[in-house]
Amino acid sequence: MRFFLFLTLLSLPFWLPSAYRRTIHPFRPAKCFVQWPHVTKWETPPLTDLKALESLKKPFTYFSKGGQSFVFMSQDGQYVLKIFHYDSCRIPLGSHLVAAFRKWLGLSHRRYIYTPEKIEKTFEACSLAFRYAQEQTGLVYIHLNPKEGLPNITLLDCFGRKHIVNTSQVRFALQKRAAPFLPAFLEQPKEPLFQSFHTLLEEISAQGIVNNDSRLNGNFGILDGKVVAIDFASFIYSPERAKQREIFFEKKLQRWIDKHVVEAR
Repeated sequence: MRFFLFLTLLSLPFWLPSAYRRTIHPFRPAKCFVQWPHVTKWETPPLTDLKALESLKKPFTYFSKGGQSFVFMSQDGQYVLKIFHYDSCRIPLGSHLVAAFRKWLGLSHRRYIYTPEKIEKTFEACSLAFRYAQEQTGLVYIHLNPKEGLPNITLLDCFGRKHIVNTSQVRFALQKRAAPFLPAFLEQPKEPLFQSFHTLLEEISAQGIVNNDSRLNGNFGILDGKVVAIDFASFIYSPERAKQREIFFEKKLQRWIDKHVVEAR
């Protein structure tokens, strides 16, 4: 026990700075720049949606931070801009030690994914979603091979500070904003929503896509009255597992409905 306490204390100087950056000061433009080779299969046609183009000319306000991106909301509230970020820590000693201690205590922990592996997995998932599930995810445009042609983007961070970002230097996804998923089942008739959820899962499954993230509320949302998959960062192509994953999510939602919707009545 003392040994693990010693390791935890030893790891704090390595872990606290990154924890501070993730919570107190989450958005840092420097985390969005990375040298990565051009990948042909990640190419997409130019953005031609006039409404979406107009939204990029106006400031986006900080909304949240996920495991793969900073999320900003458009001025009209119709779009979210997900700017991909990267862990700049080359020596994740503190994270490894804390993870080992949490495992020893029996607490949950996540495997540390090194930056190159994380980048490739995230971009492959994003490309997969845009090519085969654009309607099902609400994706409008993805920018995985930075290039000229789009206006610079103005971002307002959580402190209201302005950042001008050169779009030829960052990678991002522009997505229609969806309403929260699970609360909708407490406010609207559940049958149409559940059927929409079933249809969404079938359509994604038919493309051989599997979502490796098991969350409900963080993965799905309501857009124009339909259920959509808002978090695509864990998408992989795995046709042999697709149907099984479809059934998993349906059962998980049904358990949630049985517990929470009934209790709310």
